[in-house]
Amino acid sequence: MNNNRSCPYCRYSYPVEAEDYSEDKIEEECEVCQKSFWAYDVISVTHWSEMDCELNGEEHKWRSESLGDKHHDFCSVCGKYRPNEKKEAK
Repeated sequence: MNNNRSCPYCRYSYPVEAEDYSEDKIEEECEVCQKSFWAYDVISVTHWSEMDCELNGEEHKWRSESLGDKHHDFCSVCGKYRPNEKKEAK
């Protein structure tokens, strides 16, 4: 993600502070080429969610997997993982 704004005329790039973000058009003047232009910000939010068996009072359904010499347990319901220090029998 780039937090810089660029002059549309000379492409001079400068940082915009988060507290200055606005979806309203404001007039700005480039400090390099001295030309005026409209500036505004497009703000985007991404929402995430994830399951966790324990949040619902349920136990994880662990299954062991090996990734190289590392061993992990994965819950087949919610996808949570944890390291498993047990070594596989040879």
